[in-house]
Amino acid sequence: MHEEPHWSVIINSSTCSHREWKRWKLYLEKNSISFSAYKTDSLEQLSDTLAGLLENGNMHFLFAGGDGTLHHGGNQLIRLSGEKSKCITIGVLPSGTGNDWARTFGVDKKRLFLSLKEGISVPLHLIKITWPDGKERYAFNMVGGALDAAVVNTLSSSSMN
Repeated sequence: MHEEPHWSVIINSSTCSHREWKRWKLYLEKNSISFSAYKTDSLEQLSDTLAGLLENGNMHFLFAGGDGTLHHGGNQLIRLSGEKSKCITIGVLPSGTGNDWARTFGVDKKRLFLSLKEGISVPLHLIKITWPDGKERYAFNMVGGALDAAVVNTLSSSSMN
């Protein structure tokens, strides 16, 4: 007998507004998707939340936010779970400004919720990037997702005259 997965929904408070989350929550409930929601406001809180969920055996994660939310959440999951990362299922509830990842892979809501409910997944190809200082990051089917985040981070910390 098929057991439906329980999803841990990680909500990035910076990119998923209260109104957007209410909409996603309604879709999840309407489609009888089993989930628990966790709001995060920082990378440290994201890491702590994911560590606790992994420790409790959670293996199905949805990130409510944008491309950066997926990037940071996915990288934390890989770092925290090590070899077990091969057994983790992740998805995105697009709520950011660009949502390039969701737009590129174009899964409509009806198919998304059917997949979530039935635990249908496809392998996600990762690209491991090692920076000159030894830091490792992963890009999720899109190299631009990781590189764009690095560019934005560099721009926000430089002075523009």
